[in-house]
Amino acid sequence: MGSWKWTVRYAVVLVVAIALGAAIAELPVFKQTMLGTPKLSAAALARFLGYGGALTVFWILGWRASQQLRNTEGDRAHAGFLVLPLVTLIVLSIGYDVVLVVLRAFLTAAAKDIYNWMFVAAITACAIWLVVALYQHAEGIVELVRGLRWRKRHAARCASCNAPVSGDASFCAACGKALTAVFPRLPST
Repeated sequence: MGSWKWTVRYAVVLVVAIALGAAIAELPVFKQTMLGTPKLSAAALARFLGYGGALTVFWILGWRASQQLRNTEGDRAHAGFLVLPLVTLIVLSIGYDVVLVVLRAFLTAAAKDIYNWMFVAAITACAIWLVVALYQHAEGIVELVRGLRWRKRHAARCASCNAPVSGDASFCAACGKALTAVFPRLPST
């Protein structure tokens, strides 16, 4: 399976976007500055940009993870078909409040009902997408879980003290003995 180091970059950007959106919105100048007749504050706009940016980065992270998993061989590829609908469901659920931060000042009661129903429809469609993807890939997911449970029970262990060891270690981290024999790992498929 390919390297997942790229996810760290996305995680850092996600955390920074959330922190900056919250911190900038608390600055007095942002709280006092208003835009337009309905009074949209610069603080609300900063929160929207920070949180909305974080949600966008989170969705792109999910999309890339989905693609990488789908391109793997074996049962892990099935998990890739669940990641994107799950991430999209999370983004839409949180995104409702994020978009409302900016739109609240402009929405009438009728427009708010339309806004609510748009998100109800989108979240419901995503939930259906996730259930259908799970149904289509259920057998592969079950095999993936079985394989992970087998690996956990039968991970490489030191023959001397039975401590878990990494596959590339020469010496046991627990007892210090040379790793000449280890219990078997999951056979390659």
